[in-house]
Amino acid sequence: MDKRFTQPDQWVWGIMTNADGARLRYGALERHANPAANLVIAAGLSEFAEKYFETARIFDRMGYNVYTMDWRGQGGSERYLRDRFKRHSLGFDRDSRDLTQFVTTLVPGNAPKILLSHSMGALPALLALREHPDLFRAAAMAAPLLGLERRPAKGLEPLLAMLPLRPRWAERYIPNGGPWQPRCAPGKLNPPQDFSSDAVRMHLHDAWMTANPGLQVGDPTLGWVVHAARAMMALRRPGILENIRTPILIFTAGQEKIISNKAVFEAAARLPAAQSRHIPAAGHEIWMERADLRRPALRESLNFFRANL
Repeated sequence: MDKRFTQPDQWVWGIMTNADGARLRYGALERHANPAANLVIAAGLSEFAEKYFETARIFDRMGYNVYTMDWRGQGGSERYLRDRFKRHSLGFDRDSRDLTQFVTTLVPGNAPKILLSHSMGALPALLALREHPDLFRAAAMAAPLLGLERRPAKGLEPLLAMLPLRPRWAERYIPNGGPWQPRCAPGKLNPPQDFSSDAVRMHLHDAWMTANPGLQVGDPTLGWVVHAARAMMALRRPGILENIRTPILIFTAGQEKIISNKAVFEAAARLPAAQSRHIPAAGHEIWMERADLRRPALRESLNFFRANL
């Protein structure tokens, strides 16, 4: 594996026990006594800290300390179900609470705290900002999960949010879902090119999960989808996003096949301090895109953070 994707020197691992007693893994790169800011990375669905080593290296060079926590149910954190491959949820309010606990207890207060999120990571982050307006000084969100694009769930968030959650039904995989397989496996719901057009980074997710089977997680459960829909609908209530005053820079991808850009544009218009950027050639994982797409987005994020520190 190319060195830029490997664990940086002085990276440290830790375990946080959340309010439910679950053990959540986190990682930190703290090489600056007086950092420009403390950056928190909120990863997307099925992601893990290792996938963001390259990004951590970049922000480290810019004078930032970097922190990231694996959401419960994925990465190196405790899973919800006995079948560890099932990406389940008991509610995004719990993820929001976990993020708040992580940021307030394990990310030092020696510098402003800022957020870099991807996809699902933005959903609990926005829920947390609703309850704790000063949690972050500023945030950059790539392809935030604010609506579903993939059929048959596309546009059905209001209906999905109302479905009753009976355990045996909720713990089933989504239709055509199943245990972990590489994204490049035949018949996968989304092949690697849906995530990135970079010849190397599009396979980074698979490479880490192959190298470390403990990171492997399969497709979401029906319960995860319902809870995600409920969180999206909570943010769509009048007055919720309008009261989030944190400066937020939002990136959307023109080749998006997973989240709803329409829902993101509508949400951005309601956020008082949000700015939007659209990258026509990018796939869903903007932070994992090829250099001519990824670098301008990271550069603009850095400039946005500096302007708000």
